[in-house]
Amino acid sequence: METVAVALYLPDRPDIHILANFCVFKNDHGASRAALTPMHESRPPGAVIEVFAKESSWEEQYASQEAANPPSHRYCSDNAYISNTLPQHKPSGSSNEDQVSVSSVLEKAFLTLPTRKSCALYFSMYPTSRRPLPPMALSMQSDHYFALYAVWEDEKDDERVRGWVRDTMKGVERHADGSYLGDADFRIRGSRFWGAEEWQKIEEVRKRWDPKGKVSGYLDQGRGMRNEHDWVSW
Repeated sequence: METVAVALYLPDRPDIHILANFCVFKNDHGASRAALTPMHESRPPGAVIEVFAKESSWEEQYASQEAANPPSHRYCSDNAYISNTLPQHKPSGSSNEDQVSVSSVLEKAFLTLPTRKSCALYFSMYPTSRRPLPPMALSMQSDHYFALYAVWEDEKDDERVRGWVRDTMKGVERHADGSYLGDADFRIRGSRFWGAEEWQKIEEVRKRWDPKGKVSGYLDQGRGMRNEHDWVSW
C-alpha cells in the first residue's frame, strides 16, 4: 500500500485541501477493500470528496500525474527526509511553541502554497524505511519523505515563488536527515544525500583510486558535493 498526503487546490474551490490517498495492490477487489477498510473507518469526518476502493489502472495513474505537471510551466522543487526522532504530532493540548513535530515542521509548506498549481507531498516510507539496506545509491531515507513542487506560469512571479521555496525549506531542513537527490537543486541548497557509512566508503574509494582528484565530482571540480546540510555552516 502506498500512503500519501498532498496539499493542493481543487478546481472551483478557493482554499487549500489535503488529499489523503491510499493506493493498494492486491490480487482481487475483495482483498483490496479489506486492506483499505481500516483507513476508511478511522478517517476524520467532513471530507469534501470521498472515494472508497475504486479500481484504477496504470493509464489512469499516469494521467493524474500528467495533469499535476502541466507542460510549458515554470517549476521549482525541493524535498527532505524528516528525522525519525521527531514525534508525528504535538501532544494534545500542548502549549509549548518550541515543541516540534513532523506535522508542525511541514505546516507552512502544506498551508501556504504560493500558486494554485503548486502542491506539497508527504509520503510515508514506513516500514520499508526500517529494513536493512543492501549496497545501493539510495542510502539516505527516513520514515517521513516530504517534497514540494511550486508550479507557475509567469516569469514575473519567479522571485516570489522561488523565495517561498527557499524560506519554507529553511524551516524544514533543520529537522531533516537529508534529501533525495532527484527532486532537489543542490546548487541552491546543499544537503545530505548519502548515509554516513556510505559516504565514508565512497571517499575511501576515491582516495585509493583517484588520489589526485582528476575525476570531477558532481557540481564540483574536486571531490564532489559535501554530504552535509547547508545550515551547518550558517
